[in-house]
Amino acid sequence: LYTEKLVKSSTLDTAFTPGVVKTGESTYAFGWNVSQDTNGKYAWHTGNTSGFRAYIQHRLDKRIAIIILTNTGNSRRIEIANAINGILHGHPTTPFKKSAARRMYTIISQEGIARALQFYDSVARNADSDYDFSETEFNLLGYELLGEDNAEEALEIFKLNTIMYPGSSN
Repeated sequence: LYTEKLVKSSTLDTAFTPGVVKTGESTYAFGWNVSQDTNGKYAWHTGNTSGFRAYIQHRLDKRIAIIILTNTGNSRRIEIANAINGILHGHPTTPFKKSAARRMYTIISQEGIARALQFYDSVARNADSDYDFSETEFNLLGYELLGEDNAEEALEIFKLNTIMYPGSSN
């Protein structure tokens, strides 16, 4: 693609230009999301099915492509790609927070849902916590529990998620 042997640069420019919408803005361009950050313009896309996750990020003005494939639910693939990109551009990175959902899954498996909810109550309200209590984390945990026929535990996690994120369409 860099040599124009397959596609002209002008065609790629068009393909990586988001469509015009009547209201608001769109990042979608011919199958790619296109964004801009301090390191320039990039095209990206995520995908997932049956526990497998993928992410590709292509820096349009540089010869940089980051591809992440994983079979671990919420693998932070976008954050990992952004950290790799930051490293490549000489920017400092910060460590990721630990998965609160993974910790709660372990507690549920070993000690039950009541103990996992106690863990949540004791740690989630601490702003300096080392744990990630994001909506996605808990949504994936709920579905994982549901897939393992742990409907009662899943329901408790989904209830907790609706309390934590009442404005979510999820």
